[in-house]
Formats: sequence, structure tokens, C-alpha cells
Amino acid sequence: MPLCGVHLGFSRWLHFGLILSTKAKGDNTVRRVIGLPGDKIEIKNGRVYRNDELLEEPYITGSTEGSVGPLFLGEEEIFVLGDNREESIDSRDPRVGPLNMRDLRGYCSFTVWPLSEIGKID
Repeated sequence: MPLCGVHLGFSRWLHFGLILSTKAKGDNTVRRVIGLPGDKIEIKNGRVYRNDELLEEPYITGSTEGSVGPLFLGEEEIFVLGDNREESIDSRDPRVGPLNMRDLRGYCSFTVWPLSEIGKID
């Protein structure tokens, strides 16, 4: 379980790969930033592409199901995916889609559970 703090002014420090706490669609979730405003995102054949470059994602578990895009993110949108791709409800789901910046709660910097994984999030 990541430890997440509330933060304002996301546009100044928001970056690819950051773990965020979101409040999108009434659900509090923790997801990784895959796409930033202005990015092109595409998921095909189980692979994720950002601006036409294949992402290397050593942090994920499971396979990336579904297909997306190409999708061009607006100036206030980000695309997020869970690291546990087979179980995650994230921006691939049409009910969620890209998140608006106003749906961000904070970034996550530390894992506290399970104890075997306690430590700073890179």
C-alpha cells in the first residue's frame, strides 16, 4: 500500500512514471502516469506506446490487455495505468479514460504494505 500525500500545483512536477493518487469517477486509486498533456498514447498487441515509442515497463505484473488509440491527450489530461495490469481499472477502461488534472490528489513516495516491500518508491 503506497503512502500518498495531497499536493497542489501538479503541472510543475508531474512527470512520466510518477505514482499518483487520483479521485477520478468517485474512486480513490493509485496509478502510474503513462501519458502527459499533448502525448500520443497507443496500446496494441499487449504493448504500450507513448509518442510512437515502445515503453519498457519492468515494474508491471501481468500482461497489458485491450487496445487504445491512437489517443491524443488534451492540455489538462493524463493517461494512467495500474502496475497490476490484469486487475487494474485505469485509463484503458472507457468508463475512466484519460484523467483531468483536477482529479489528481497527490503523488506517492513510500510503500508501507506489505512489509516485505516497505520503502521509497522510485
